This record gives sequence, structure tokens and C-alpha cells, in this order.
Amino acid sequence: MNALRISIARGTREHLEAVLGLIYEASAWLPMKATDQWAQPWPTKERHDATVLNGLETGNTWIVWHGAIPAATVTTASQANPPVWSGSECNLSEPAVYAHRLITARDYAGWGLGAELIDWAGVRAHREYGAKWIRIEVWTSNTALHDYYLKRGFEPCGYCADPDYPSGALFQKPVSNIGAFTIPQFSGSFAEFDFLPKQPNIGMALVDGKLRMISIQADGSVRLLDPYNQAHSLLYVASFRASEQKALIDELETLINSKSVSESQLQHFFERNPEFLCGDLYEAAHPHIVLQRPEAGPLIPDFALKPYNDAALCDLMELKLPSARLVVGPNDRKRLSQVVMDACAQLREYRRYFDLPRNRKAIEETYGLRFFLPKMMVVIGRRSDYLANDLRKAESVVPELAITTYDDLLERARFRMKMTKGKRY
Repeated sequence: MNALRISIARGTREHLEAVLGLIYEASAWLPMKATDQWAQPWPTKERHDATVLNGLETGNTWIVWHGAIPAATVTTASQANPPVWSGSECNLSEPAVYAHRLITARDYAGWGLGAELIDWAGVRAHREYGAKWIRIEVWTSNTALHDYYLKRGFEPCGYCADPDYPSGALFQKPVSNIGAFTIPQFSGSFAEFDFLPKQPNIGMALVDGKLRMISIQADGSVRLLDPYNQAHSLLYVASFRASEQKALIDELETLINSKSVSESQLQHFFERNPEFLCGDLYEAAHPHIVLQRPEAGPLIPDFALKPYNDAALCDLMELKLPSARLVVGPNDRKRLSQVVMDACAQLREYRRYFDLPRNRKAIEETYGLRFFLPKMMVVIGRRSDYLANDLRKAESVVPELAITTYDDLLERARFRMKMTKGKRY
């Protein structure tokens, strides 16, 4: 993967929506990690947002930008918050930098950007005022996040004395243990630099009956290496590698056959394997983009689908349960079920958001996605449960809604697997 030209800049109050967008995006997918972190703004939305704004107004918030897209952020402080740290096992007399709200956008997850950003903050604080430690408050019940910091050289140093404080697990890391990283040290409020995402692994795979060398990228995609070690993208493989196609199809089939499957489990599967949703028309499926509304809470569609053609516009997709009824009513009066109509109403609300030019501009600046009158799609139910004529007749009532069933996704994936067998790459 080639290096990316990105920048890091001190945030200002004008960047409040960008930082809140990263927070809302994280709060939307964190439940899939079996944690209640950020499920609700703490202690209230007003005080939470005021804290974020204060970090921007005081110049303590930094944002990493990839063009106009906020890729990551961190807020730092040179002093401990006494109610949180007074009962810790740390030596608070030693200078330290205290990191808050370290967030990486989902599209940049797995690249090592967050780890670099916190190390950069530690070295910057050491240069400015001799900080010896990077310290961070971690969500008390998010043990997976505890493991993340432990693997990156942090040590546990106690808990907040207030049991009601949600980020009560305290960790620190000696600045002296920081290794090399990409983000430059600089004076001022802005710097550009080249960032090379986490390096891919090299392995061997059976491709078209032959043992070939492959490059496995940080995002899970696979590339074929030629004799000169140059990488060439394989056909239909993103995270849908030939050796894993059947296993992924079986995994999805098991999920949709489960009576206890949840929408969040399905969301997590499709985030890991977006090619099931993208098909041949879309390049990427962006999960849980945040549509900010000053007068109300944010709207968060399940997926925004970006087409291959940059001149084309993006579309929206919602996920519902495989067990949901599609068609109800007697034989002579078949109609779409209430759950389908509710999904249609939900998608219409999302689509109306893009009627306003300022909203379209905000989403393009934040995510690099262009919308206008997006197509509305819902994945729901099982086609095998209905007569084709009944379903088609019911669908005609809402022609602007494209209904895809989980059977459709399975059959499309099986067809692609069949078509790729025996192909030369």
C-alpha cells in the first residue's frame, strides 16, 4: 500500500462537528464489541459536548486529516483531573501528558494511526515540558480496550475512586519506551506528512490450483505478488479470498438461520465482509455515517454505499432481521409488512436529510461521500418464504424501495464463488 499524504492540525471550535462525528461514529459501533462504552453521553449530552468544545477552544485537541476527512483525533492535557487520578498508583508529581478521546475513524481502523497519535502526543509533551509519562483513562468495563493499551506498552496504575465514573481504569506508559513513529514533531499548529499504513503480511495461498505468493493488507484485502514482488489486486477478493469464500458463506448462512441472531451481529459481519453488500456496483460500504441535525439527535444509517464511478452518487442501506415478515394479509390482498414499511419510512427520513445543500456539503467534507436523492435499500427476510408473484406485487406499492433478502445475498455470493473457480488471475 502506498503512503498517504495526510496532515495533523490543532482543532478549533469550527471543528466541533467533525470531532463529534468521530465520537458518534465510535459510539454506534462500540456495542458490537460487547461494551456499553459511550452508549450515552456522560454525564449529560450538554456537558459532554461542552467538554469537547472546551478542548477545541483551548487548543488541546488535535485532528489528523486525510484531505477533508477527519481520520483521527486526540485531546491532551498537562495536568491530571484530581477527582479521577488522586487515588491512582501513579506518582502525580512527575510531569505527564493526559490523553482523552483518542478516536480513529472506522475507515482508517487497523492502520496503526491511533497508536502513532498517542505516541506522538507523548513525545510532543516531553519536548514541550519534559513529560515522563503518557496517561489515559479507559472505560472501566471495556476489557478489550484494556488489552489494546497493555499490548502497546501501557501499565495499569489503579482505578478512579469514584465508582460511578465510567472511564475509571487508569493506565500509563513511560515516554522513554516510545519507539519510532511517522507523525512529525513541529512547532505551530499544522504539519503535513506521509503515512504508511500498517504493513501487509506476506503469505502463500492456493490460487487456481497453484501455490502463489500473496500480500495480505491491513484492511484484509489480498493482492497477488508477481516474480518481481510487485502487487496486483486479485479479482473479487477484498476480504472475500478464494480460500475463504465457502467459509464466509457458511458463516452468513448460520447467522441468518439462527433464531436468536441480532441486527448488531449482522452489522458486524457485513462490516468485516462488505463485498456481500457491494456486489459489482459499489466500491465500498461505509458503516454508520453520522448525519448531524442541530435541531434533533443524529441520524445513523447502517451503510452508505459508494459506487466505483466517482461521478456517481452514493446510496443508503438498512439491515433488518432475516426472520422479519415481508408480506402479510390474505391471498387476495397481500401487502408489505409493517416492519418493511417502517424501514421505508426510516430510509425516507435519511434521504430527506440530503435535500438541504448544507447537509450534502457537510457529509462530503466529513466522509468524502456525495449524496442526492439516494436510492433506498433494505436487506430483510427470506425470499424462500413467499411466492415470487406475491412479493413482486407487494413491492410495487413502494417502487422507490429496493428489497434484498438474505437468500438473495447468499445466492449472489455462491454465484460469484462459482464464477471465480477456475479463473486465472
